[in-house]
Amino acid sequence: MPAHETSHKSIILKHPSGAEAEVRLFGATVTSWKVDNTERLFVSKEAILDGSKAIRGGIPVVFPIFGTDEKINLPQHGFARNSDWEYVGLLTDNDEVSVRFSLKDNQLKQSQRSAWPHSFRLNYTVALTEKTLRTTLVVKNEDEDTFEFKTLLHTYFQISDISKIAVNGLTNLTYIDKVQNAAKLVEENQKVTIAGEVDRVYSNVPEEVTIEEDGQAKYRIVKTGMKDTVVWNPWIDKAKGMGDFGDEEYHNMVCVEVGSVADWVKLGGGQTWTGGQVITAFMSELKEQLQRFSSKAEDIVDAIGQPLKPYIPAMSRFLIVATFLEDSLRIITQWSDQVFYMEKHRGFFWGLSHIFLALNVILMLSCSSLVIAKKHQEYAVYGLFAVVILQAFGYGLVFNMSFFLRNLSVIGGLLMVLSDSFNKRKQMFAALPQMSETDRREYFQLAGRILLIFLFIGSAFHGEWSFGRVLVSLVGLAAAIMVIVGFKAKWSAIFLILFLSVFNVLINNFWATQHNHFQRDFLKYDFFQTLSTVGGFLLLVNIGPGGLSLDEKKKAF
Repeated sequence: MPAHETSHKSIILKHPSGAEAEVRLFGATVTSWKVDNTERLFVSKEAILDGSKAIRGGIPVVFPIFGTDEKINLPQHGFARNSDWEYVGLLTDNDEVSVRFSLKDNQLKQSQRSAWPHSFRLNYTVALTEKTLRTTLVVKNEDEDTFEFKTLLHTYFQISDISKIAVNGLTNLTYIDKVQNAAKLVEENQKVTIAGEVDRVYSNVPEEVTIEEDGQAKYRIVKTGMKDTVVWNPWIDKAKGMGDFGDEEYHNMVCVEVGSVADWVKLGGGQTWTGGQVITAFMSELKEQLQRFSSKAEDIVDAIGQPLKPYIPAMSRFLIVATFLEDSLRIITQWSDQVFYMEKHRGFFWGLSHIFLALNVILMLSCSSLVIAKKHQEYAVYGLFAVVILQAFGYGLVFNMSFFLRNLSVIGGLLMVLSDSFNKRKQMFAALPQMSETDRREYFQLAGRILLIFLFIGSAFHGEWSFGRVLVSLVGLAAAIMVIVGFKAKWSAIFLILFLSVFNVLINNFWATQHNHFQRDFLKYDFFQTLSTVGGFLLLVNIGPGGLSLDEKKKAF
């Protein structure tokens, strides 16, 4: 859903890119805006959210007065930020997700209507795109007579350090400095920095103002229909004097507020007035470069991999069962040696060893063939599960850590096959609660992703350490974690495929060992088990991480 209401009376907006926003019905206050998984609006940890007081942070709507007015007996900044607004609904859900709220005079308390006795309607639209937040206020005079008002979008921006902040676009403008007894001054600085309490109202400001942090653009504010801009930070003493604001929080916020507050806005009977802003959030330069690099890399890999794409499903399935095919052929070609080992070293009785080995061969060949052919896949996978368990006990490898980690990854690949086999089928007993095929698929994909990475963990800690080894292992570990949580899972899986393939050729090179050397069979076994895990990752690249992943959650509305 692109927009839905929560239990604490707020509306959550979600954009396909992953951007999110939250708007409280109390005050129609935007209290959260996340871009690139980073919060962009400041809300004090001490903010009161029970509806008894205006919310300290986000974007409160100031109307119909700014500050206080001796002639109008309203609380500071008017009643709009202290009233319960009506949620009108979702307007658009394409590239821009937008919702609307309204406030009418008949929704106010009697004391508020008496203090400002005009008939009006406010429509407030909040719109979200990948990088922008648009807030637009429409004021309609439903009286016959003209009324006057002031309005402001009191935006609190989240920052890391106020000492690194500068506001651009205010040079040579006239402003009223409330810290200096409302002195009227002209801004001489190219960049407005903050090193103490700031409370300024700049008049007739150009449409665009930017906020930079540590020399890099952080926010761009483009206003329409509003003449003025307020810059505010309470600094030390005033921060300590506010009950709903932390003593040290002034370090992490700055208010740059678009509005029409220097002069009264006159609105004739039946007329409407519109004003608003579009805020753009910028990434850090490094993050932007990484994103550009990632995008180019995706294009290159897609271009190279396009010819192979039709063959990836078959290749991945063949690789997943490669270890079982090799194992069955090894048992057949070394039958007498295998029987001797089972009887002399594992204590099997004559005949039982033959049955055990034959059962393994039959299960591995038949089930592997079914997996490759995509026939009766559930039974085939369960049969191969049985082989893993039989061999663990039969060969006495239950407590062998290397065997354990490798087979967890092989099982992970089989779970990916199993998840791919689930289709949306009708339930046999529709009235009974059952797990849907989609849910089963997602849970098996999650389990498969988790188990697949264990071979990498075993491989990463195998052998002697060096600086390059540590670096590759750390990058690989990060990729493994990304596979588990399903974030950029396909790219992480590709990295692990490359890592394990190189590792397999360099470490498990059984072809370089003499035929009669005892290590040859062990290396060959490890080589084909690694191939099976590579096949699991290849299937992950083909079918995706599934619904229980960050990649899929970002796509969901």
